[in-house]
Amino acid sequence: MRKNLILASTLLFSLVTFSQATLVNTKWKPQAESPRIQHLEFKKDTLLVLFTNGRQPEVMSFSHRHDSLLIKKISGEGGACAIGAEGLYRIEWLADGEKLVFSNINDVCPGRVRGFITNPFERVRSENPKN
Repeated sequence: MRKNLILASTLLFSLVTFSQATLVNTKWKPQAESPRIQHLEFKKDTLLVLFTNGRQPEVMSFSHRHDSLLIKKISGEGGACAIGAEGLYRIEWLADGEKLVFSNINDVCPGRVRGFITNPFERVRSENPKN
């Protein structure tokens, strides 16, 4: 019984750790061609959104806990979202963490919602082995 409890605790900790670390230092592109988003680039605590039309990138702060993603726009002009606009999304991981889908929980910016939930996103592997 104790062995099963230890095994279950280890598995749960591994899953939580995996979900916590997955977005940091990753890049994602829409699986199908998107009229808006070229790719999403997650850094340590910021998210850079690059657009297909050459518009200036938007920078957002983000926090990720389990399957929830909280984002807040901190810079970028010309977009549909005002500086300070927050959004909360649920993340569904697919293909062993190589794809993800966002579901809107609460976002004050309809344009961002359309860009995030329209397509699944695929991980972009860089030549750097850290990604």
